[in-house]
Amino acid sequence: MIRISFNDEGVTTDFLVVSSMEKAEAFVRSLPFHLDQKGYFLLEDELPNVFYGDVGGGTVVLSRYMFRQGARIDIHLTPLDWYDATGGTRRIDAYQVDAKEVATYVATREQAFQQVQETYEKQGFRVYRAYRDSEDGEAVVIEKDGECHFLKHLDPMFVETVLRDVKTL
Repeated sequence: MIRISFNDEGVTTDFLVVSSMEKAEAFVRSLPFHLDQKGYFLLEDELPNVFYGDVGGGTVVLSRYMFRQGARIDIHLTPLDWYDATGGTRRIDAYQVDAKEVATYVATREQAFQQVQETYEKQGFRVYRAYRDSEDGEAVVIEKDGECHFLKHLDPMFVETVLRDVKTL
């Protein structure tokens, strides 16, 4: 098995696993690639908004917006003795979290919500969660005297900010 990954200025994204090096190279050749002494690569500023890669008769949709603006995107083809599905990232609500950090992130996210809830309930607000599964993710909503206010999405930056100082909200 061969893992195909993109490295965009130091950020690696595992993209596909195919059964052979021949299939991996065929996939790369179906892209608008370049080749130099380091190997295969793409240039973000040369990519169309949407483009397609061929995977053994199937089609994979890609977009220039998957990558940083102006980036060189190195393409890595890595033979695997076995596929470790425990690595990479996991989707938590609307956010990608490193697989090794999921348990810590979820616990920390809950702790951050509880801190915000306690802080605003002391001020007479009803605090609840809304918008789960929305494009921007779950959010904290506060309500008082019949008026509802969106406070913040429960994203990784929110979690980090709240744990430093809940008063910054």
